[in-house]
Amino acid sequence: MRNTFVSLSLFLCVSPCQAAESALLSPNQKSCSELLKQDEVFRAHDFFRKGAESQTEVSGHGWTQHLYFGRVGLGGPHPEFLKTSLVPFFRSVNEALSPAFRIPESTEVVLAANQPSRYQDECGRIQLGISPGLVASDESSVGWSEDTVAVLTHEYAHQIFEENAVGRKEKIDSAELRAELSNIDLYRRYENIENLKLYLESRKVTPEFQLSFMLMETKIRSDLEKVSFDHYTSFLQYLWMPLNELFADAVVVALAHDSAAQSRAIERISGGSARSRDFGPKVLAADWRTAEIFPHDVYTPVRSYLWNSVLRKNLTSDASVILKQVYEAIWEELGFLTKEVGHLDGPSILGYFGKTGRLKQMNARLIQRIARRLPNASRRRIGK
Repeated sequence: MRNTFVSLSLFLCVSPCQAAESALLSPNQKSCSELLKQDEVFRAHDFFRKGAESQTEVSGHGWTQHLYFGRVGLGGPHPEFLKTSLVPFFRSVNEALSPAFRIPESTEVVLAANQPSRYQDECGRIQLGISPGLVASDESSVGWSEDTVAVLTHEYAHQIFEENAVGRKEKIDSAELRAELSNIDLYRRYENIENLKLYLESRKVTPEFQLSFMLMETKIRSDLEKVSFDHYTSFLQYLWMPLNELFADAVVVALAHDSAAQSRAIERISGGSARSRDFGPKVLAADWRTAEIFPHDVYTPVRSYLWNSVLRKNLTSDASVILKQVYEAIWEELGFLTKEVGHLDGPSILGYFGKTGRLKQMNARLIQRIARRLPNASRRRIGK
């Protein structure tokens, strides 16, 4: 497969930020109750996107995606530049992943001054921090630097992870994992309620919409009272996030054909060390130890295995095939871990993962799950 990190070089145009148009929510539009269906993650951010500074649509084999662009704070490339330059990026990445993954129907990229790059999962927004290395230029063009492309790919991979998690709940055998996913959905609906409240302060709404909104807010708050916040945050930090980060890093490395694509980008942008996220060094699960449990550092031996035993030997193979099997192995491990700690409170979950040798076991087990799904990866090219 060709290197998916395409060259994105176009003119750079900066102009004042356009003001978002005000909206009047009428009975002809979707009611609040329709938007806040309990069986899906409510994305109130659709309201914000109506005021996006720039938007377009991109499509490929079996997928269509709406893209929205904007800025938070002053400065940075104009959204029209974002649109024109990022369409090739999304088209290329989507084409690379679509054979095995569902492509999100909509994505927003927002340039943010004085903010870090991150994926805001409650609203499908990629926040791209403005940094000195944001763009790269030569005598003829100005475009995104390879570090920016790596970071953008990583954040977008989080959305791919989340998008393909939708609908899995009914297929999961683990009642504990189904409950955790329901909690995630609930908290995201709450976050969107809070976002929408801020948005509606400057909008005129009908009495019917206002009442519907109030009733739904009351229902969500009531449901939240039944969830242990300590348990929820511990699940995110020690189970969900480490595996999500592993997948996002793997997407970057697989598409870039470069074991250090993500770690190098982080080090150049932040100035700090990201060695634990370099897939190149050989790190055995039996030898792995880390002083503290950070989401990005938990699965360093798995990263090493993926590059040295799988990706490096299969650079010409379809990356989506490999990444799909990694994704499925991650969900298998997530189900196992949830059964192990689903009954524990927050502090007890930390104690479980802090036990001597636990991270070694977790890495070794996930490597075995991946190896079973890709049995020939270390001996010959997949599909050859």
